[in-house]
Amino acid sequence: MIKKLRVPISVISFVALLVGCLIFPATGATTNEKIAALREKNKELQSEIDAAEEKMAELKSDISARKEYAAELSGQITDLQSQIDVLDQSIDAIQSKIDVLMVDIEEKTNLITALEEQVAQAQEEIDDCNRRIEETYEHLKERIRSIYINGTTSSLQLLLSSSDFTSYLESLELMDSMVKHDDALIKSIQADIAALHDLQTQLEASKQKEEEARVALEEAKSDLEASRAEVEEDKAVVAANKQAVKDKWDDVQAVISSLDEKSAEYQALVNAYTRQMNEATAEIDRLIAAQVQAGRLSSGTGTVSGAGFIWPTPYSNIFTTTEYGQGGHGGLDINVVGDENHDKAAVSVASGMVVTATYHYSYGNYVVVDHGNGLSTLYAHLYRIDVSVGQSVSQGQQIGIIGNTGHSFGAHLHFEVRVNGSRRNPRNYLA
Repeated sequence: MIKKLRVPISVISFVALLVGCLIFPATGATTNEKIAALREKNKELQSEIDAAEEKMAELKSDISARKEYAAELSGQITDLQSQIDVLDQSIDAIQSKIDVLMVDIEEKTNLITALEEQVAQAQEEIDDCNRRIEETYEHLKERIRSIYINGTTSSLQLLLSSSDFTSYLESLELMDSMVKHDDALIKSIQADIAALHDLQTQLEASKQKEEEARVALEEAKSDLEASRAEVEEDKAVVAANKQAVKDKWDDVQAVISSLDEKSAEYQALVNAYTRQMNEATAEIDRLIAAQVQAGRLSSGTGTVSGAGFIWPTPYSNIFTTTEYGQGGHGGLDINVVGDENHDKAAVSVASGMVVTATYHYSYGNYVVVDHGNGLSTLYAHLYRIDVSVGQSVSQGQQIGIIGNTGHSFGAHLHFEVRVNGSRRNPRNYLA
């Protein structure tokens, strides 16, 4: 039930008068004087209570405002953290791309190194071929020089210098074979050199291509690293903002703690109110129990009829502030947006008969409807009662206007379900 910390003057007056009647006999002027004195004392007590309420209301308002501000700061901290999380995700995504590029760059570097090794190997083979050609040319030159020195520079000379014709043919064939061999060897080496030059050219082209690819990857990596740096700068700014807001939140929490420490008097009033509420609840319980015993309320298993229960507030924009069982709460506190205008109806959850329609200092204006089989419902803090005792009501019929009477802070409906006078959780009955 939404609570308002106020001890009704009617209760204090009643207690004061009751004490006066018990202590002082009704003996003319003396009794009147004592009653007048008690009333004056009652006024003093009420003034003290009003002063305490004003002081506590001011303290509570300050705490409430700061808590609202702290809640806003907390929300801002959450939003900033969410922003940091998004930036972290961006950094991670960029880093993932950089990691992929690093792998590609490493692969390109390894490939270029391998190509450089192949180019160097081809160059070594070309140098080796050139060396072999030089050696072949040197051998050829040596043979030509030897032939020249020996005077066998022509076929005729070779014939004249031979002992017989067979020797001449053999010498001529040997010379021809040597020339052909040297010529074939040179051409083979030249072909190898040409092939190696082609391979070297291809390797150089591949190396150039891979170099260009690596340069492009390095540029992409540089761009990503620049983007990552920008995101990290943004993250640093957001983190600084978050810390600044967190510092404010810490300051507000410190003030709230200080105010809470000063609220012992407020807590004492809360405790007093709780006692009063317990007493009021017990009183309502006794009244309803008396109705059960007197037969004004039905008894039975408490089974709901086939039509079931509807909500006692027939609106879509409703919310509950206190559930059954919270802090010993015996029902549901139901709020309707805009009900401060006193135009929102409370309706009977099922058909039945009105057995109570009256005022109680704690429950305010309240109505009890008996639905038969031991099942009854209670509607409290009504601004206005629209039914009377003994009246039959149908399901959904208006029984009053939601209000703020009795011990209540803010217009709402306190709704209870009882079986043979004992409370039950309304959530188990409402559709």
